[in-house]
Amino acid sequence: QNLSSINHLHFNSIEDLANLIYSKFKTTAVDYFDYTNSNNYLKRTDIIKDLVMGKVRALDDIKLKEYFTIHLNCVAEFSSLFAYLEGLNPEIAIVAGYLHDISLLTNNLSENHAERSTIEAKKILEESNIFNSYEIDIICSAVKNHSSKENIDGKYDEILKNADVLELYFHSTKNSMQMPYHKLQRVHEIIKKYKTKESEKEL
Repeated sequence: QNLSSINHLHFNSIEDLANLIYSKFKTTAVDYFDYTNSNNYLKRTDIIKDLVMGKVRALDDIKLKEYFTIHLNCVAEFSSLFAYLEGLNPEIAIVAGYLHDISLLTNNLSENHAERSTIEAKKILEESNIFNSYEIDIICSAVKNHSSKENIDGKYDEILKNADVLELYFHSTKNSMQMPYHKLQRVHEIIKKYKTKESEKEL
């Protein structure tokens, strides 16, 4: 299949994608959003989100502030959704989503940013005293490996990679075909995995 064919699929929001995904699982996106908005869900993620968004708000560059506000929130939501669907912990996934580019908020150099973000993420998580060592290891592994889109790593690592590349694809739809082949191929596989009978006709 021609990878450019995925340009015919349009999602206006995370809710649209959730509806496509949940049609395959014979349920509705409402279940997911009710779940994530419940009073007992994701208490710890609020702390991490507030910390990260505080750093975003402190950025002087308005365009960077806008970019990271959208990117980090969307990657966190995609990560949470994919973890929920795969029977994993959405809380762990969403925290990794918020922390995966944390080093870029203090030093906007893309080179080795995954490694630098891992160091910062570990420091934040340890100082928060709300995550155990096992959870920290999982989150930091996902952050460390999220730039290695051409490789296959752990379950949470792959969730973060998928969430990251999918958000980048939708964030820059006009330039999406300029994405490296391995990233575009990953987007194609994500959409192919969750496509419905209706969208299958477009692929």
